[in-house]
Amino acid sequence: MPIQDELPTVIRKARYFPELLPFLHAQDLAAGDNSIITLTSPTLSQDIPVLTDKFLATPNANVLLKLKADREATHELETISLNARADYLPVASGALPASDTFKWIAPFACTIIHVTFHNYAGAPYTAAGSVTNAGAVVVSSSATLAADTIEEKEGADLANTEVAENAAVNFIAGDQTSFIVVTIARKVNQLTPLEFLSTRSLSLVLNADAIVTDYKMYLGIWVVKPSVAEKLLWGLPLSSEDKALSLKRGISDSVEKGILPFPIPYQIEREFIALGPFGKRTYAEIVANVVSGQTTPSITISPMSDEVLVLESVTGDNAALTLANNAQIYVTRDDDRDYLKLPVFAMDQAYDFPCWIPALRKLEIGYYADANLANRYIRVVIGRYKLSELIKARFGQPATVEAIEAAKAGVIP
Repeated sequence: MPIQDELPTVIRKARYFPELLPFLHAQDLAAGDNSIITLTSPTLSQDIPVLTDKFLATPNANVLLKLKADREATHELETISLNARADYLPVASGALPASDTFKWIAPFACTIIHVTFHNYAGAPYTAAGSVTNAGAVVVSSSATLAADTIEEKEGADLANTEVAENAAVNFIAGDQTSFIVVTIARKVNQLTPLEFLSTRSLSLVLNADAIVTDYKMYLGIWVVKPSVAEKLLWGLPLSSEDKALSLKRGISDSVEKGILPFPIPYQIEREFIALGPFGKRTYAEIVANVVSGQTTPSITISPMSDEVLVLESVTGDNAALTLANNAQIYVTRDDDRDYLKLPVFAMDQAYDFPCWIPALRKLEIGYYADANLANRYIRVVIGRYKLSELIKARFGQPATVEAIEAAKAGVIP
């Protein structure tokens, strides 16, 4: 089963806090509400809450994301096309001799939104210039464009504007020396902040105006064990031990001043010390043969006794895959066999999907599918860090009294 079905179990099995779980999901959306995540107690609690992080999904103006945390009005969000962003790029022909053609091969799918024709010569056109997309006319200039004159075309002037990856776009000069500029828009997926604290419940629903096929999404979910500083900021109850520690360390004052708690990425940066030039590595592998119904091992790494490994990102190539293939990247951490099962169809090898999965004994990466597959590409980034006293304390390992107190307080000794 993919992580959607096992998310409550994965959260309950988290042990090396904080952990960033990469929730990857793909499905065909029915018209109306599609429930994606439903979490309640005892999976969520004030002792082990979750904090949503970054979101990434297929740009689609017909899909409404509805997220609720702890069922409070201040913790609700509704938004469409959350991660759709367009990059606008000009493609210029340069000076084209009369009736000559400049061919541009699109390196990615894009949309033509504007075309400029410039009659660069001293005489008017007697034959129009044009732009074509895979042989279909996008737009033509005036057949009598005056000498040294610019003509702009956009909106309803244009047809056949959707350009496929590797399609040929031809810039065809009129019967005078011409300069043609095509402006394209490219939708770019980007990680979007989507931060909500959930101590009792978390619900994520995708509402579609109509059937949407092959919808893909990523949501980072931090599983945390709140420090005293975080409890104070988040309004969570303090135990008598917490109150004594807050008084001893002056934590309440630091929270009021905005000094504490540290944001999780900053806390990690301060506490996890990379082991010199060997601290972080990218492992890219081709899994030559995947046998249906079996897990194919790919990467196995073990730390030294004074080290901690961290899986920091994961991705795979989803080309030629289908939902029915059920291709998944399996992640084993220490004795948590197949701790994560990440659907590859929801991935894109152009993106490294963030995660933070520490391991004290081993990390194993495998590939599973319900079909025979060949030459499947996967890529992971694994960090190697010093297992300091503070990290030991965070992970519930034997550590110094000072380190244990600092970890509980949410400070750096």
